[in-house]
Amino acid sequence: SEMCIRDSINAEYGRRNTRMEDPSKELKEVVCGMLALDQNLQSETVDKYFTEKAEMVHPMAILKTREEIKRLFQIWTGMNHSLTFDFNHLVYNDEQKVAYVDVNEHFVPFWALSPLFHIRVISVIDFEKSELEGKQVYLIKKIHDTWSIESVTHSVPFVGKLYDIGRRAFGSFQSNVTIHIPFFRRTLT
Repeated sequence: SEMCIRDSINAEYGRRNTRMEDPSKELKEVVCGMLALDQNLQSETVDKYFTEKAEMVHPMAILKTREEIKRLFQIWTGMNHSLTFDFNHLVYNDEQKVAYVDVNEHFVPFWALSPLFHIRVISVIDFEKSELEGKQVYLIKKIHDTWSIESVTHSVPFVGKLYDIGRRAFGSFQSNVTIHIPFFRRTLT
């Protein structure tokens, strides 16, 4: 996976490129700008690359405008004194105008000196293709973020181990039990 140290690579990109013309090549930089610690760059990125009525479904909130999305990003980055991420996968489908982004976020909240927390975030990003100044450009119209429950529990000392023990116990239990479900008209074994 590729590390994105946001402040160094995005300051130049965010200010030189006015719109996204090829999401398969430019989306990684846009994601870096969205999570920039420089809140001016972050705000510029959302203003440039999101539709006015962009939506975001986040594990902690449902947002219905570009302004609400900017505030959420600013709160998230403002709550952390260290925030980096690795890209695991980024796939763009031009026919459906959708991207799938899989990143690991590494952060230290402002209230903690350590430990470093890690959360895997998988995002589905829908685009709207528009014409602007004679060019075909892509604007983000919706983002749906999902956090991996496994990565969240493993970020909390001891909770991750208990979660793994519980999952394994449930797996062993359910694989050794026959369950009769009348409305399915068959027995699961």
